[in-house]
Amino acid sequence: MHRFVLQLCCLFLSSLLFFAVAPAFSQGLSNGIDFSQFSFGEAEHRSRFDDAEAQFLLGHYYYQGAGVPQNHRLAIKWFTRAGLLGHEQAQYQLAKMYNRGDGVPQNFKAAFKWYKLTAEGGLTQAQFDLAVIYGIGRGIGRDLSQSAFWYEKAAKGGDKVSQFRIADAYHKGIGVETDIKQAFKWHGKAADQEDMESQYQLGRFYQRGKAIDKDLDKAFLWYGRAAEAGHKDAQYRYALMFYRGEGGEKSVKDALHWMDLSAQQGHKLAQYNLGLAYFHGREVEKDFKIASKWFRFSAEQDHAGAQYHLAYMYQNRKGVPRDFKSAVKLYIRSAAAGHAKAQYNLALMYEKGNGIRKNLAKAERLYLKAAAQGHVSAQYNLALMYDAGKGVAADFIKAVSLYKKAAKKGHAGAQYNLAWFYKTGHGVPRDTDGARILFVKAAEKGHADAQYQLALSMLKGENGVQDYSGALQWMKKAANQGHQRAQFELAKSHEKGLGTGQSLSDAHRWYEKSAEKGHVLAQFKIATMYDSGIGGTQSYFKAVRWYKKAAEQGHREAQFQLALKYDKAEGVAKSYEAAAKWYLKAARQDHLEAQNTIGWFYEQGDGVHKNPKAAAKWYLKAAEKKHEAARYNLAMMYYRGDGRFPQDFNNARRWFRFAAEQGHEGAQYKLASMYQQGQGGKKSDLLAYAWWSIASSSGYKQATADRDHVLQKMSDEQVEKAQLLAAKIFSRISQ
Repeated sequence: MHRFVLQLCCLFLSSLLFFAVAPAFSQGLSNGIDFSQFSFGEAEHRSRFDDAEAQFLLGHYYYQGAGVPQNHRLAIKWFTRAGLLGHEQAQYQLAKMYNRGDGVPQNFKAAFKWYKLTAEGGLTQAQFDLAVIYGIGRGIGRDLSQSAFWYEKAAKGGDKVSQFRIADAYHKGIGVETDIKQAFKWHGKAADQEDMESQYQLGRFYQRGKAIDKDLDKAFLWYGRAAEAGHKDAQYRYALMFYRGEGGEKSVKDALHWMDLSAQQGHKLAQYNLGLAYFHGREVEKDFKIASKWFRFSAEQDHAGAQYHLAYMYQNRKGVPRDFKSAVKLYIRSAAAGHAKAQYNLALMYEKGNGIRKNLAKAERLYLKAAAQGHVSAQYNLALMYDAGKGVAADFIKAVSLYKKAAKKGHAGAQYNLAWFYKTGHGVPRDTDGARILFVKAAEKGHADAQYQLALSMLKGENGVQDYSGALQWMKKAANQGHQRAQFELAKSHEKGLGTGQSLSDAHRWYEKSAEKGHVLAQFKIATMYDSGIGGTQSYFKAVRWYKKAAEQGHREAQFQLALKYDKAEGVAKSYEAAAKWYLKAARQDHLEAQNTIGWFYEQGDGVHKNPKAAAKWYLKAAEKKHEAARYNLAMMYYRGDGRFPQDFNNARRWFRFAAEQGHEGAQYKLASMYQQGQGGKKSDLLAYAWWSIASSSGYKQATADRDHVLQKMSDEQVEKAQLLAAKIFSRISQ
């Protein structure tokens, strides 16, 4: 219904335009009058005897003031007398004077009477004017059929404007039944008289093959004649035919020439197409400034595409200064006209808060409009919003529906995300085969994540068979696109020789590429390779660089290794402060060696303020997780004690025993000493002998001396028992 009403409105406006234009030959009243036929006196004399021609000429003498004072009322008098005697030109002059109120009060009905009388007499000029009067309904009721009737009469009399008007009437069915063949006939007659509008219409008939056989050569001919006459629409279509090589040889130069002429006359499509040519550098040198000029002219005429392109140029600083405010205004106008790309770009700005206040509700509405028009990226982005519940209620059903639409059109991201839905059975029935098909489609379109997932699937044998070779191919494709995880996995494959021959140099190269992309495990791995010289040249300096990058991302082993470098001055200036900083970071992530070392730093005051309690705290954390050295160090703190940390032989003896049972020689020696002296518990030469003997067996010289010393005080029976005990303990702790 809406479309039908719109068509009626357009038809009505067309008819107004069609019938309201005044005829070119009706502007003057007395042009071409030959006063030499009769002198004024002779005309006046002959008029008394009802000489119609003399009366007509006398009327013109008075009208123009030719040799007598000008007097339009007397002109009317003599025109009327001549008209009543049937003088055709006098009747026509009277019609025009009544129509304009020239010499008499304006009177449309009287004008109509004289026009009709003259038209019926066969005067072409009057027939044209009468057609105009019927068309606009001046002085009479509006009658489009009568208007068309008189236009056709005038057209048959050879008037080219009437020929165009009746052709248009037959074409559009205004006042007559639509008859395309009649329209074509009359346009042809007007065109032969150089009416450029009819020449243009003939070009349209021949180009579209409407009512006649399609003939691009003739279309090209008629467009050319109208274009030469300055018809902007014809110039535009003539340009297109030159560009496409239709009806003549292809000529980009001529196409640009005619497109430019049309654009200069304000043809918005020509302006838009010129903008596109300079924007993309199509057949002309790319020039954003010229492109912006033509887009602006076209945009001012509400061309949605031009508004979109100009907005894009303001947004991205192409040929114009960046101006988000202007970009948004233009996007809004273009989007309101239904331009899908404008709707999408404006939605993107609202979603990201790019140059405009973030508004996810508006973003959703605009994405919906663009998506409904089939804009693939809008469908995908809207799916992402529903998938993540971003600014909208999470709705997996809507997300999947949109992913499906975009995936069907080949959107790799949508195919990849939809594949995950099928693989996990999240929101849809699980379909591993369907997931794999979608992963393959996305991967074949170059989607790096899909390529990576396919490779992982092959490595894991998810399809029933491990395929290292196939996995390596997909991993390489993703890695070559800069996919950091793929680069890391590819490096591992080269390092271990999975699916390819082992190559530490290739592993080194891919680990470094992945590291450069920020992959923390790759950063640590390449650091260790530079540290040891595996797969490339050894470099402590580069090792430190990569340890630091990984450490800054929270990799605890990298933090510990970086601390060691500062501690040992390898690849970096020695700094206990820096070492302490990184030991502490690693320690806080439960790195046992780091906890023990930072405990030592606090105990010694290296790089930090000396703090026995802090030292004991960190020793204890590591000790509780069975760190041998930390247990020994904690035991030593309890053993020694100082002003800020009380001596405690019981705890010292307990932690020495834990460390000793783990094989710590120092702890074994100290535990034996405490047993021999009775510190932290009962005195026992047997246990002292046993632990000194175990420590001695590892080469601890002082333990050997102390064992031999206590041996002299023991009986043979005690020695035998002590040795059996030592053997039993040694066997237990050696398992």
